[in-house]
Amino acid sequence: MSPTHPSAVPAGLFHGGSEIAGRLAEFAWHDHPLGPAAEWPASLQSLVRSMLRSRGPMFICWGPEARLLYNDAYAAILRDKHPQALGRPFRDVWSEVGPELDGMLERIRSGEGIQGTDTPFRVLRDGREQVASFSFVWNPVVTDDGQVPGFYCIAFETTLAVEAEQARAEEAERLIRMFDEAPGFLAVLSGPDHIFRQANRAYRSFVGRRGEIVGRPVREVAPAAIEQGWGAVLDEVLRTGKPYVGEASPVRLSPEGREAEERLVDFILQPMRGRDGAVEGILIQGSDVTEHKRTLERLRESELRFRTIADAMPQMVWSARPDGFHDYFNQRWYEFTGVPQGVTDGHAWNDVFHPEDQARARERWQRSLETGATYEIEYRLRHHTGVFRWVLGRAVALRDDSGTISRWMGTCTDIHEQFLAREILREEDRRKDEFLAMLAHELRNPLAPIASGVTLLHRVAGNEARVRQTADLIGRQAAHLRSLVDDLMDVSGVARGLVTLAADQVDLRQVLADAVEQTRPLMDGKRHSLHIMAGSAPLPVEGDRKRLVQIFANVLGNAAKYTPPSGRVVVETGIEDDSAVVRVIDNGLGMTPELLERVFDLFVQGERAQDHAQGGLGIGLALVRRLVELHGGSVSASSMGPGHGSTFTVRLPAAQTLPEPHAPAAHDGPQVAPPTRVLVVDDNRDSGQVLAMLLEEMGYEAYVEATVARALATAAHVRPHVCLLDVRLPDGNGRELAAQLVRLPGMQSAALAVISGFGQYDELAASRDAGMEHFVKPVDPDALGKWLQGLGA
Repeated sequence: MSPTHPSAVPAGLFHGGSEIAGRLAEFAWHDHPLGPAAEWPASLQSLVRSMLRSRGPMFICWGPEARLLYNDAYAAILRDKHPQALGRPFRDVWSEVGPELDGMLERIRSGEGIQGTDTPFRVLRDGREQVASFSFVWNPVVTDDGQVPGFYCIAFETTLAVEAEQARAEEAERLIRMFDEAPGFLAVLSGPDHIFRQANRAYRSFVGRRGEIVGRPVREVAPAAIEQGWGAVLDEVLRTGKPYVGEASPVRLSPEGREAEERLVDFILQPMRGRDGAVEGILIQGSDVTEHKRTLERLRESELRFRTIADAMPQMVWSARPDGFHDYFNQRWYEFTGVPQGVTDGHAWNDVFHPEDQARARERWQRSLETGATYEIEYRLRHHTGVFRWVLGRAVALRDDSGTISRWMGTCTDIHEQFLAREILREEDRRKDEFLAMLAHELRNPLAPIASGVTLLHRVAGNEARVRQTADLIGRQAAHLRSLVDDLMDVSGVARGLVTLAADQVDLRQVLADAVEQTRPLMDGKRHSLHIMAGSAPLPVEGDRKRLVQIFANVLGNAAKYTPPSGRVVVETGIEDDSAVVRVIDNGLGMTPELLERVFDLFVQGERAQDHAQGGLGIGLALVRRLVELHGGSVSASSMGPGHGSTFTVRLPAAQTLPEPHAPAAHDGPQVAPPTRVLVVDDNRDSGQVLAMLLEEMGYEAYVEATVARALATAAHVRPHVCLLDVRLPDGNGRELAAQLVRLPGMQSAALAVISGFGQYDELAASRDAGMEHFVKPVDPDALGKWLQGLGA
């Protein structure tokens, strides 16, 4: 466009000398829809003059397309839209605003004025979408015949003010939240009746009120405190305007649902003044120090006892000048180190430290001398026996009234045993972490084929052989998973003394036969040759047959795992010094002397052979040792070293004779009808449904419920012969449900059993005390079937 000829512009129209005035004067209006400036309506020309004189942001929209004219202040609002926006349709300039702007244009064209305060609009600036806020007034220009050729607007961007206000609101909300969540109690009272205006959670908890206390007077919320005289204290603070400070003050409270109690409280009653300076209310802030004071009292008693003991057990004490020169050591120092008096004065004290600790101790001491910080370090100090022992050295600076260090006072405490114990704990913690990682790995191992097997079952539903093969795989892995969990529970039970052993006389040869049968798949899988060298004479011992089988199955399984394929495992038995002795000898990996020392510790499996991963949790041999010890025996391991195999020897007290076998007693009583109806109550619907399907396959009529209420309703209707109950239910407890079931008509003789994922010994004992069988999930179908069949015997 060619610039407008100056003579075509009315005098003073684009006056002002601003950037926009210059651009308007040079604009090619003769080619623009608004036409030459000289032909503009007088109203438009007048508005343009006012706009250019205005110091505030102002724009004009004129014509059918609402062409945009604006001043320099509004150009700052347009930002990168300027100067292209000059003379363009307003709708095109702010196209990103969208339908909202269309509605405003339609209203202004109808002659309606529009006003907005801090109105947000989504706009594009510098290529980025953002929300900007504006306060504005759109004024229509109405002609004598009622037409609206345009409108003008005075607009101010208020984005920063709005954001600041939002920030203030958020800050206020944060302060309110901080007030409510503050650990100490806070409350605000107002007026002579001391009405609660605010109270945080800690305060409501302190006074023992569950409901809302805001708007209520103190005499209703804490009547016992008012009776105690605290109301008069509040009145005095309100009257005098002086704060009241209470330290460990006894305050009597009357919490809801509990008897009145007295608490010790540190608090401040701070008067709050209005704008006129008059006291309008009271801020209560403080904390309940009852337990703290009681603890302090106990600590005072403990400290008195400690001082009595400490006086009889002197520490090593020393002092140094401000420059670090050691000028005193007490007698205990010389008794401990064995050095002649005076030898370690000055800076020679470092010579009795371990050579590896001397530089570190010197640097730490120098840093304390330079900064005045407390000196604290653990180092090895040479004992008079020549052995280095771990010592805690600590010193503090004594200062005069001016703050200048006048002396250092220090002590040395023998912490050798504590230090070693801490290192042991760190090592145990490291091994625990390794065990958890190993546990996760071992649990994932069976879970992977189980998950894959389930997917495979869906795909091979019509292939009976493949379904059977997959089901067997899932069964094996589930059994392995159950075995891992059982091992963990056994170790826990033995460690806590919860395992009770039967005291039967058994033939150790039969025990070994059962253990061999259990480990046969592992032996055969690795093609080991297994040789049992037992005589024909019985090996009588007294103990728990099941646990004895567990002992030798673990030892045999260990030998099989750590012997390379096609290895040899030999079992020798005999009587030695009134003990039945079983030796399991393999030609496997063998063990180092270091490993032999810890082979019966928990979680050692992962360290045995990093390049021969065998699976398992590393708890089998630990369980063996504890079970053998419970039987009054011992277990040991020996090896000539890596690659030379291992020998595990179990010794058990030998019994004198074995009991004569008894013929089973004839069953002369009346036959009991076998159970047919079984009620399963499990809030895990999948678990309950699967168990019900299993029962139906066994020929039983199964019913499944997930709650106590539904179970009672179903039982009253169908009268089941057997109830299998989960312990944890949404609306109650399985054992409590059992007591309710047997009180129903026709249910007095119902057989009751727990089915639970909890297999701890205290859970088993609780079920036994309730007269219930206990099955641990996943329920063993064979064990369940055998129990159900036994009910009809």
